[in-house]
Amino acid sequence: MVYYEQVNNQFDKYSFILNQEVSGSIPLGYGVAYQQGLWWSGKYSFILNQEVSSSIPLGYGVAFVRDRFTPQCGYRTPDGKPKKNSIRRDEVVRLIDSIQSSSFSGEPLNFTERIIWFTSSMTCRSVFGQVLKEQEVFIKLIREVISLTEGFDVADIFPSYKFLHGFGGAKKKLLNAHRKVDSIVEDVIKEHKKNLATRKSDDAIGGEDLVDVLLRLMNDKSLQFPINNDNIKAVIIDLFAAGTETSSTTTVWAMDEMFKNPTLLSKAQAKFRENDVEDLKYLKLVIKETLRIHAPIPLLVPREYNAESFKPERFEECSMDFVGNNFEFLPFGGGRRICPGISFGLANIYLSLAQLLYHFDWKLPTGMEPRYLDLTELSGITASRKGDLYLSVTPYEP
Repeated sequence: MVYYEQVNNQFDKYSFILNQEVSGSIPLGYGVAYQQGLWWSGKYSFILNQEVSSSIPLGYGVAFVRDRFTPQCGYRTPDGKPKKNSIRRDEVVRLIDSIQSSSFSGEPLNFTERIIWFTSSMTCRSVFGQVLKEQEVFIKLIREVISLTEGFDVADIFPSYKFLHGFGGAKKKLLNAHRKVDSIVEDVIKEHKKNLATRKSDDAIGGEDLVDVLLRLMNDKSLQFPINNDNIKAVIIDLFAAGTETSSTTTVWAMDEMFKNPTLLSKAQAKFRENDVEDLKYLKLVIKETLRIHAPIPLLVPREYNAESFKPERFEECSMDFVGNNFEFLPFGGGRRICPGISFGLANIYLSLAQLLYHFDWKLPTGMEPRYLDLTELSGITASRKGDLYLSVTPYEP
């Protein structure tokens, strides 16, 4: 997205020349992706990604997670009751309580940091059944792995030249960070194996979580591609890399854009407080517009009329959605490569943002005006904010 901004600013005056239809040069049914769909959907990733990604050894990638893991993982408590929603609501309550405690100091709150902590805790409890003791270190290592894999590597241009695979030192740094992540996840897997072996099922583990499901599938002889410990660890790393950064980034951008347009913030809060916090109709419009302008994975540039203006109402009478059916709006991808965690991530965004807007009055720090709010994006896989968002907060009293 950063590159789009640079090109747009430099060549905007020539846009009328470029506004020509160029599709149709390749007849439908003759493209590589069309003719070799199955092969293309499972195509190998970049060189550095192969060191940590689950898609290579499993042979399925995200489709494997979506079709085999997600439906079977009910996140249930020991008494058999659904647990995923209770985890989400519990983490939202913890988030609200922590912000309320910090609000009494009168100091600006690091909103970005709190949201990252919420999404990482939510993912930890859903995947591992508990919040890790090393959660802060673990998330920092995951972000380091993401940072190292998103950069340019000359070996991707000449993959057959093995001596280039270690060129520049990126691979060494990646393997070092991955080794530390691997050690933490390995300890969690050993703990789950021990508890499964003794049929232990208590609140510390939280019933059957995703790791338990993966371990059960590891013993499933009917799988076309048998999985092992390394595959499980790679899947877990993929889920954390995709689940924590994208959800937190979208939530922060939504707050940014509403503060850039104060009337939208007031409108969103008024709708929650006058009706019901569970009525998320307007919030869904805000999130749609946020995803249009700040796609989690910035592979597409903003489009539509007044493309650079933040206007949630543009989706009010529009049936367009982002689940892969409308190819002009694909913030999560589409087809076989669509993100398998759309429902999980969006539920985290909707519930947390709705509760934050309902329970607190938010303002920019003293002396800062909305027009000076810096919306610069980082250049990387996820189009996150360049700097953390700091906000002044006071509890809302009905």
